[in-house]
Amino acid sequence: MAFERDNDEGGSSKLDTLYASSAEPKPGSDEAPMRFHRLSGVRRQWWRPLLMLGLAAGAWIGLLTVALVTLTVIGSISSTVGRHMDRFASDTVSMGDPFSAVLMLGMLALAVPACRWAVARAGRRGGLDSVVGKIRWRLLVEALVPSFVAVGFYIGVGAFMDSPAGDGNSARWWAILVVLAVIPLQAAGEEYVFRGLLPQALGHWLKHPLWGVVISVPLFTIGHEYDGPGLLSIACFAGAAAWMVWRTGGLEVAIAWHAVNNMVVSALGLLGIADPDQTVIPWSAALLDILSMVFMVVIVETMWRHRWSRRFTAVRG
Repeated sequence: MAFERDNDEGGSSKLDTLYASSAEPKPGSDEAPMRFHRLSGVRRQWWRPLLMLGLAAGAWIGLLTVALVTLTVIGSISSTVGRHMDRFASDTVSMGDPFSAVLMLGMLALAVPACRWAVARAGRRGGLDSVVGKIRWRLLVEALVPSFVAVGFYIGVGAFMDSPAGDGNSARWWAILVVLAVIPLQAAGEEYVFRGLLPQALGHWLKHPLWGVVISVPLFTIGHEYDGPGLLSIACFAGAAAWMVWRTGGLEVAIAWHAVNNMVVSALGLLGIADPDQTVIPWSAALLDILSMVFMVVIVETMWRHRWSRRFTAVRG
């Protein structure tokens, strides 16, 4: 069912031409956005995005079911795992608890294989990563630097504005490392769903990339339990990440930024410096967070114009 085998629409050569033309920027322009949201494939097959979304949802539910059943079986054997599973099933789940944190993050991380498999079966193989058909690992690694700068700006200025809200209780170092190791996959999972799969599904029918932002930002925002200022901050984050995907033609920069942000916040919570379960966000903290997002957008735009656009072009050779 993958696109490479769709001979009824003119063969793979036609699809390759479509793929390249949708990805390639205007000649001589470093600033032309690459149409990542239009990589879902042949426009006449209106049903293909629905199939892609259905396969992704089904695969995620299937993987989640297998994981939970496996943990339940292990919990029936191990009293330690069983106790953690009982706590996770109750209303006392805390992101400050390493086991609960890993389980919650792992559930979101399962979206990575689910989305990639669905697109491979019903979409364009590799098209969910970037306009070059694969993850641009060097771009992702280089994006970690501005991500740490922007997040460090928020944490540093915030420390002067307000006192830490943590309880001083630190988790064990190995537990912290395990949580931090899962977070990049969790961040990637959310990016694949909200900045990859949904915009490309909508882009199959609607040409303008703004439609993907209008639909995905509210869905991403309501998945977070915050008050008004916190939800505004989350919405701005989703909008900024969507712009980065549109600007760079792939998910790499957004994944790096998302992962760094969550890793720093989670580390502060597990170290007892901040409250990992805080849902009431002061306006001062929300506005500072939004300011750091603007800072990150400016850095990405500058890097793309003067460095990345020449090294990570849409079509090579």
